[in-house]
Amino acid sequence: KHYFLRIVGLMAAGIVDVPLFIDPHALSATLKCVSPSSLLFCSALANAGYRSSCSHVSPLALKTDAPMG
Repeated sequence: KHYFLRIVGLMAAGIVDVPLFIDPHALSATLKCVSPSSLLFCSALANAGYRSSCSHVSPLALKTDAPMG
């Protein structure tokens, strides 16, 4: 029961209507540039008007409602 409540709490804290995630470190490796910190990346998304949260998939992964194209 304790684990169930914790999982529900984590889901409520994140973005649940976004099905996919991004990994800024993998994206930076593809673009051959330095990866920004997660805080800087999320701050930039927030300043642009988008939501972001951590993903359970990877400690480096982020979920966002920002367009990917």
